Amino acid sequence: MKENNYNIAGYFLLLIRKKKLIIGNFIFICAIALIYALYFVEIQFSSSIVFLPPVNELPSLNMLSNFSLGSLSKQDIMPEHVLSIFESKDVKKDIIEKFDLVRKYELANSPNKLEFAIKELNKNLSFNVTEKGNLGYSTPVSYSISAFHSSPDTAYEIVWHCFNLIDSTIKHISSKRGRNNRLFIEQQLAENKVKLNELHKKLNKFQKKHKAFDVSKQLKLTMESYGELKSKILANEVTIQMLRSHYVNHFSLNKLEKENKILKRKLEEFETHENADILVSLEQSAILSKKLSDYYRDVEVQNKLILLLSQQLEEAKLKEANNISTLSIIQTPYIAEYKARPKRSVIVLSIASAYMMFVCLAMLSYQFYKVYLSKLDGFNEFISAVKKI
Repeated sequence: MKENNYNIAGYFLLLIRKKKLIIGNFIFICAIALIYALYFVEIQFSSSIVFLPPVNELPSLNMLSNFSLGSLSKQDIMPEHVLSIFESKDVKKDIIEKFDLVRKYELANSPNKLEFAIKELNKNLSFNVTEKGNLGYSTPVSYSISAFHSSPDTAYEIVWHCFNLIDSTIKHISSKRGRNNRLFIEQQLAENKVKLNELHKKLNKFQKKHKAFDVSKQLKLTMESYGELKSKILANEVTIQMLRSHYVNHFSLNKLEKENKILKRKLEEFETHENADILVSLEQSAILSKKLSDYYRDVEVQNKLILLLSQQLEEAKLKEANNISTLSIIQTPYIAEYKARPKRSVIVLSIASAYMMFVCLAMLSYQFYKVYLSKLDGFNEFISAVKKI
């Protein structure tokens, strides 16, 4: 244990004895690192833009109706899709071509220059998401795009161009979906109009065949006529009874009895007959009312559906023609006046630290060889054999 403490102390004393050499090397490497950081490391400026997630700016026409077609009026671009658009190769390729970044990154002679240029661009173009939420669920609150370039003007232009590419892609997707929705709704609207016309024809045919135009009013007329006939029959029966009580054979009896027979047949027709007539029978009124209600219901459903599809069609047309950005900028980019990276102090300290560690390790290794390894016969024989090779 004492021998180990002595050895460690010996190495520490060696570093102290060599302090002038160590300090000299430290000053030398700091000067070299400072020159490198000042004149050889590329200075980059930064520009950033902050904007809110996309929202559906168009008011829904379904607010005018109690019905809605949610699958057709839902938001076209979800907030999480914005990152996918940013990371697409089409966006990166457009930026690389517009700002000639292949030449900037010195990749003109590379066999796969686009892929390497995208990798370099990813180091100089970042997309950050600010989220808010809890219990494992979060929603994007805002997005930011930051660009780094040796020219502050170019960094500013790259940020704006990247944002405009994302915005135009969202507009294109929304317009394309609006067009697809419009074509689909127009087809559905045409089919439903055909169905409505067929229902109207069936309804008119049914009404003409059964003379069922307004069953409730027709039934009311039937009931009034039925009541009058019934009252007439009862009145005749009272008269017949009165005549029989006073006369054995009165000339009016035969006439009243025949009249009652005719009236009773008429009552039976009011109750059960199926022949088409303005005055519907009581039995037929229930059947006709149900069938008419079914026809009216189907017609009303088609009318409601056509009204809703017409509203959706107008909304789809607005989306197809919409050229308004759904991204709201809350922080516009600006041309930077001061560099964003690199930090020269970090570069100098990193180089100096690495170099000094190497110097100290070299000193300690030489001392270890001098004190221990040089005295080992096997090690000396190994060194001699290496030298002979």
